[in-house]
Amino acid sequence: DPIFFLESPEATQHWIATAVASLRAEAISLANLGLDGTVERFRLANPHWSDAELENAATAKLQVRDVFFTTFRDRFDWQAMLGRVHCPVLLVTGDPERGALVTAEAAAVAKRCCPTLEVAHMPDASHNINSDQFDRYLAALRGFLSRVS
Repeated sequence: DPIFFLESPEATQHWIATAVASLRAEAISLANLGLDGTVERFRLANPHWSDAELENAATAKLQVRDVFFTTFRDRFDWQAMLGRVHCPVLLVTGDPERGALVTAEAAAVAKRCCPTLEVAHMPDASHNINSDQFDRYLAALRGFLSRVS
């Protein structure tokens, strides 16, 4: 999920700062658990994920380096950025009540900013859309690619 929020830039930046601090604390906690402990933590939170998906997600989380947490901009004007995009774009969204970041309202604004943008909503998906709804995600991606190629 991109950070397509409709709140003020200040509120968005506050959310980003809070999220980055939380992600950093999580990275430290997971590093202390190691791979097996991280896989088990992820299994408890995502019981429908395959063993391969759990291990891939855990491995990726354990590869996060501290420099990641210092790369976020003070301001992020996503609407202006999308207004400069002229190629086809697929925005895949999940359900905010499950942890996805992009609301239906924000996706509609994104579509107005970038007329070449298509929205594919994946019901019952969290922020980890491709892990939660892989078949739907793959079908949406393949359909999009067949339309734009």
